[in-house]
Amino acid sequence: MAPRRPRASTTPPRTGASARAARTYQPVLLAEVDGDVYLEVHRGVYGRLTVEPLQIVRDLAAAAALTDRIDWTAAAVVVAAHEGIARAVTINPDE
Repeated sequence: MAPRRPRASTTPPRTGASARAARTYQPVLLAEVDGDVYLEVHRGVYGRLTVEPLQIVRDLAAAAALTDRIDWTAAAVVVAAHEGIARAVTINPDE
């Protein structure tokens, strides 16, 4: 009989009680990928949003120097839908 090969574990490794982890709550995400700007907005399920999501988008855009590359009408639609799906909000240069 051939020896059995150990199976790969599907559970994450255990950590000790003293292990520290950081949880980050970010209901508004903004990213630039291959020249396109994407916006993802989740519902504020924890009730922690003290600022309007569109203002958060404006702040993130300013910090990343993307303000002039965003179609703000499209961004407002993504914010209102808060689907939790990344949507392209890059301004169309032909307009």
